[in-house]
Amino acid sequence: MQFEQLTREMEVKLATGYLKGRPGPERKLRLEQEFLLTLMKLRLALLTFDLGFRFHVSASTVSSVFITWVKLMSKELSVLIVWPSRQQIKKKTLPYCFKKLYPKVRSIGRLKVFLILKNELPITLLPLADDIVRVCCALCNLLPPLCV
Repeated sequence: MQFEQLTREMEVKLATGYLKGRPGPERKLRLEQEFLLTLMKLRLALLTFDLGFRFHVSASTVSSVFITWVKLMSKELSVLIVWPSRQQIKKKTLPYCFKKLYPKVRSIGRLKVFLILKNELPITLLPLADDIVRVCCALCNLLPPLCV
């Protein structure tokens, strides 16, 4: 009976992202909340204090969560970034409406939806600038096509 109770508790902890026995402090947010926080900062360019208020955590927690997730996403999502040659773009990927109107285009500025890239980055995020752009590019590749 005690073994069954322990396995149930472990399943709950794994499902919620809370695990005791791992090194470091206990998580303040669930993994889903951390991921959402990161996406909100990238897409909406919300301030660290604002995100801290929304998620009921300190600004330093928001900052460390964001840095951790950007580094992880940059590493894992970099395989989604494809930069094809001009010939490949003209033949396969560029929508017809763009071929007709803009024959010399090579890429479409879909990164504009990420407001963090429109503003100046704080000096504390400058070491992460390449990772932030890489994550935003990878997430842009997950968007639906522009023209059907």
